[in-house]
Formats: sequence, structure tokens, C-alpha cells
Amino acid sequence: MKVNRILLVDDHPVFTRGLAVLLNERDDCEVVAEAENSQKALALLEETWPNLVIIDLNLGTEDGMDLVKTVHRRFPAVKILVLSMLDESFYAERALQAGAHGYIMKEEVIDQVIDAISTVASGKIWMSEKQINRSIDRLFTPGGTSSGSFRDLFSRLSDRQAQVLTLIGKGYASSEIAERLGIQVKTVETHQYQLKLKLGCTSIRDLRKIAIEWANSQSLRDG
Repeated sequence: MKVNRILLVDDHPVFTRGLAVLLNERDDCEVVAEAENSQKALALLEETWPNLVIIDLNLGTEDGMDLVKTVHRRFPAVKILVLSMLDESFYAERALQAGAHGYIMKEEVIDQVIDAISTVASGKIWMSEKQINRSIDRLFTPGGTSSGSFRDLFSRLSDRQAQVLTLIGKGYASSEIAERLGIQVKTVETHQYQLKLKLGCTSIRDLRKIAIEWANSQSLRDG
């Protein structure tokens, strides 16, 4: 039986430790390391060489989607499973486009998580049945999604624009957003301008309203 060597990346140590205990009880899983941020995760990838990385998209001040892209680029043989509280209807397809091989929400039971791990480790793609149906519906529904819905709005944004929108909604100023994302203030302002165009906002005040509503919807699920 092949044993999956797993690296867990999550900034909640209690959750990580609990998941590690559950996985290590199985004959087909071995958690070789745990990391709470991207820098440590990348270092442990070099040291332990797991065949599967489980990544949360919420990594404190970092964005786990950036880590997914980096792992996919630097360690193409390593399979990536995203395990997050963030709504799969908004993030699952983005994660797969970034290089992940599966997306599962933390609210799922452990048996589903195990199923996702086994599927991804075998080289297949894993998404929930609900998300698969959403993706199919989007392919065959004119316009993709209902006009005016959050999903429709969010689908228009790049990953960086989505990050900026979330931080605006959390009350961060342009200078703070620039510092957190490691970009220039002018770049943030350019993203804000593009967000206004894509979301149909006539002012930064309108953009903030949408951003706050968006950030609150994600906070409610993450809480």
C-alpha cells in the first residue's frame, strides 16, 4: 500500500494538530511536517519531499492562493489539495486554475477529506458534487451565472483584484494593502480603478460598499 507523505499548511495549530493525529492513524497517510506560513512550507517541501500538500487559503497576513501557485511552479510533481473555510463556489475553480488538484471545505466530515486526499494523490481532480454541478451549470447556462450575484461579480476579477477587494472590505487603506501584498501604492490604486470598472462603481465609496459586503460574507463563513 502506498503511503501518502503529507505536508499540512494552516495558520491554526490546533486544527493542524488534530488533522495530523487523524491522518496518522491511517495506514495510507503520514503527516511528515506542519507549517503555519508560506516561507516555512516551502522550506519543509525542500527538506521532507512530501507527495501531497494540504493548504488553507487563509494564512494570516498571507494569501494561500499565492502559495498554491508557487508550489505548483516549483514542485510540479507534488499534488495540492486546498482545505479551506472559504466558499468553494467562489474559490474552487480559481484554486484549480492556480495549480491545485482538489478543493474541499473544512466543514466536510473527515471521511470526505480522506476521499479527497486519496483522489488527489492518485492524480485525479477532486471537487464536491455540488461544485461539480455548479461548474457544469456554468458551462451550459448563458452568461454563466445569475446577473448581479456575488459569484458573477467575483468571476470577473483576477486573483490580485480579489485580494485587493477583500482588503478594502476589511478596512485597509491603500498604503496598508500595498504593504500586505508587497506591491506599490500606485499599483493598488490601479487595481481599485479596474475594480470600479469591472463592478460598475462610479466612486470609491460605491466600491467600498461592495467590498465590505463581500468581506463580511466571507467572514461569516470563516467564523
